[in-house]
Amino acid sequence: MKKLLILGISAILSLVLLAAQTAKPETEPAWYGGVELVVNFIEVADDTPHRAHSVLYVVGPDQDGDGDAHKQTHPGILETPHDHVLDSVPGDSNYRPIRHIFVAVDNVGNLAGPGLMSEADVLAAEEAGTVNLVDTGLHFLIAVVDEHSG
Repeated sequence: MKKLLILGISAILSLVLLAAQTAKPETEPAWYGGVELVVNFIEVADDTPHRAHSVLYVVGPDQDGDGDAHKQTHPGILETPHDHVLDSVPGDSNYRPIRHIFVAVDNVGNLAGPGLMSEADVLAAEEAGTVNLVDTGLHFLIAVVDEHSG
């Protein structure tokens, strides 16, 4: 009986692990150079030096002001509706698949935007003093999976 119970538990654990391994990563829209892309996200524990990362900025929703906010959230991580801005994509000299995550907040602590649809927009707002970048210490493996989000 004990062996049967152990075999049953082992089978259940194997199915759970198989399901976790075959689960598709979450996909979401992200901005790069004013163009909306679709990316997927997998959180990773990473302690490589900062220079080995690309950057992803978390900004407020509806950056293009068209009223079509994506309102994505990440339960347990960031439950506020938001959007993403990439600093690079494959083919760029500074591209790295692991992204260091920064949150762009305005001077009252809300997610920044609208109008932040490129890294240049984010950095210009930071330089102007209207955006502060908060280092989350989080890292995600992020891949561009489609050139259009619609």
